[in-house]
Amino acid sequence: MLQKFKNQQIECYLQDDNSVSEKECLVGVLTKTAKGFRFEQEIKTTKPHTRNPKIFDRKHISVVRRPDNSLKFSFKELKPNADLERFAFEVYSEIRTAIIAMNPDYADKEL
Repeated sequence: MLQKFKNQQIECYLQDDNSVSEKECLVGVLTKTAKGFRFEQEIKTTKPHTRNPKIFDRKHISVVRRPDNSLKFSFKELKPNADLERFAFEVYSEIRTAIIAMNPDYADKEL
């Protein structure tokens, strides 16, 4: 069923700061919000399109948005000789960055 949503605001969260050209197609997740819609661009990858696009990818964690609008945080492999205190701080920093990137209202709040 085709639905039209008129006069809706769309917030776009792009992976690059570049503007989007008229004929460019973006892959990502479009979510309906109370204010309109939110689009989060998928991380560019050489792999074929996945069911739950990755919207954040760093050294220790990656985040996908599921069809039910929930976020799934995945941890990458921890090396056996890793400095656990440094690892914990870097994971915290990446999670905080991901939350702020996906929810700019949190930027000024202490997490």
